[in-house]
Amino acid sequence: MRRDRNIHKMSSAFKCLALFVFIIIIFPLDQCKQNITDEFIIEYFRYRAPSTVVGFTCDQYENDVQLIKKFSDVKLQSLIWKLENRMELSSLAKALHHRLGVFIDLRCQFSENVKMAFNEATDHKMFDELYYWLILGSDLNESLSLINDNSFGVSTDFVLAIFEENQCILYDIYNPCKLRGGTLKTTRLGFWNESSGLNIVFELNKVRRWNLEGMAIRISGLVCKRCSLPFKKVETCPVVKNRPSNVPVLEYLQDPNYKHLDRLTRLGYAMWMHLADMFNFTVQIVFLKHITRFVHVYSLEFNETTVWNEGDENGPVMTSLMNGEIDASGTADALTIERLDLVKAVYPALPFRYFIIQYEMIIAKLLLKLTILLDFRTCFIFRSTSSDRISVRDIFLPLSSTVWYLTIAISVLSINALAFLSILSNRDIYENYLSSIIIHVGAFCQQGTEFSSNNLSGRIAILHILLFNLLLYNYYLASAVSNRLSEPITLINDSLHELRKTDFQYASEPMLDFDRHIKVDAAF
Repeated sequence: MRRDRNIHKMSSAFKCLALFVFIIIIFPLDQCKQNITDEFIIEYFRYRAPSTVVGFTCDQYENDVQLIKKFSDVKLQSLIWKLENRMELSSLAKALHHRLGVFIDLRCQFSENVKMAFNEATDHKMFDELYYWLILGSDLNESLSLINDNSFGVSTDFVLAIFEENQCILYDIYNPCKLRGGTLKTTRLGFWNESSGLNIVFELNKVRRWNLEGMAIRISGLVCKRCSLPFKKVETCPVVKNRPSNVPVLEYLQDPNYKHLDRLTRLGYAMWMHLADMFNFTVQIVFLKHITRFVHVYSLEFNETTVWNEGDENGPVMTSLMNGEIDASGTADALTIERLDLVKAVYPALPFRYFIIQYEMIIAKLLLKLTILLDFRTCFIFRSTSSDRISVRDIFLPLSSTVWYLTIAISVLSINALAFLSILSNRDIYENYLSSIIIHVGAFCQQGTEFSSNNLSGRIAILHILLFNLLLYNYYLASAVSNRLSEPITLINDSLHELRKTDFQYASEPMLDFDRHIKVDAAF
C-alpha cells in the first residue's frame, strides 16, 4: 500500500515537472516562433508598401494586438481578423483606389475556410494589381492545392511563404488565364531569415510575364454587312455599304482596297494582331454582325442570329463579354451610364477622339487587359489657324514691343560698331556697313559667312553678334510655340448644326453607335 502511494506521488511529481517544462521551455519557443513570423510579415509589407494591411490569423487576441502595434510602428494601417465560416472577405479587404496588403496564415486554418476565402476573393476579382497577397504555409504542394487561381492574371501579386527550419522561402505565384488554358506558374522569389532579413533574388516584374505561351484569347469585332434597309433603321443595319458578300471577313480586314470602311474595327484588329506577336498569344476571331454572327474557332464556323434589341443599352458586344462568349473587343464602343460598372476608361490628356478602356473580367487580368476604342466625348477641336485669319501682326506677336525696340537698338549699335572696327582693314565705309548688315541678317537666320577680321576687337564684335542673334533666334521660336499653344481653343458645340455653319469641307460615314450621339431635328 505504501509502495502504491509512493508511485502515485512520483507520477504526480512527473506531471508537475512536465507542466513546468512546457511552461518554461515549450511556451517561450512557441512565442519566439510567433515573433519570427511577425517580424517577417512586417518586413515584407514594408518592402511592398501598401496603404493598408488586412491579416487573417489564428493566434490569441493579445498576439494580434501586438502585431497591430508593430504595424503602427512602421506607419502601416492594419486590421487583423479571424478566418471564420461566415466571414465576408470582400467587406474587409476590398480595394478600389489604393493598394491593399492581405496575408493569411495557412498553418493553423481549416482547409474549408481557406478554400472559401479564396473562392470569395475570386468571385470579387481580388487578385488584380491593387492587392499584395502573402500566404504563410508549411508545405508547398499542400498550400498550392488550396489556391483557387480562376481569376489569376499577369498582374497578380501573390506570394507564398514556406517556413523551413530557421528560414522562410518565398515563391511568386501567378496564372496568365486559367479560363483560356493557362497553367499555375511557381517561381522562387527569395528568402527571409532572422539574421539577414528579406532577400529578394528575383524581382517582382510584370514585364517578365510577357510570354503567354500561345494562350488563346477570343476577340470580337463588328463588321457591318451590305444591307438594303434604310439608314433610319439603325438598330438593325446602321451601315448600308460595307463588306461585299463574296469577300471573307479576315481578307476584308486586311485588304487595303477597303481601308476606308470599318476603320475602327480594322484598327482594333491590327492592334490585337500586333499584340499577339509581341506577347505570344493566339487570337481566335469572333466577328459580330447586326444580322448574322460568324464565330471562327478552330476552323469551325457556325451562324447565329445576333440582333441589337430595342431597349438593350449594352448591345451584342458587351452582352457577349458579360456572358463569357468572348474575352475582348477591339471595336469602337461608347461609354454610357449603363456601362460604367462594366468598364473603366483610360484615356490620354491630349484631346484625341478615341481612347482605350479596360473591361474587368477574368481575361482582363492579362497585362494587356481588354482594349476597346472609345468615342469618349464628341467635340471638334481645330488647332491650325485658318489662312484668312493670318496677318503680318502675327509675326511679331511672340515677342513684346519693348523687346523688339531693344532688339533694333542693339542691332543698330552692333552694325555701327562692326563697321567702325572694319575701317582698320578696309577704308570703304559703304562696303563695311553692307558687310556688317549682311553678317547680322545671316547670324539671325543661322547661316554661315566667309567674313573674318584681322584684329582682336573685330573678332570680339563678330562673336557678340553671333551669340546675340543665337539667343534671339531661340527665344523667338520658343515664344512662337508658346504663343500658339496659349491661344484659346476654337471649340464647336456638340452639334452638327454648328459644324455646318463653318467653311470647312467635311465628309461623314454612318458608323456603329452613331445614333447615340445625334438628335433628330424635325425641321432639319
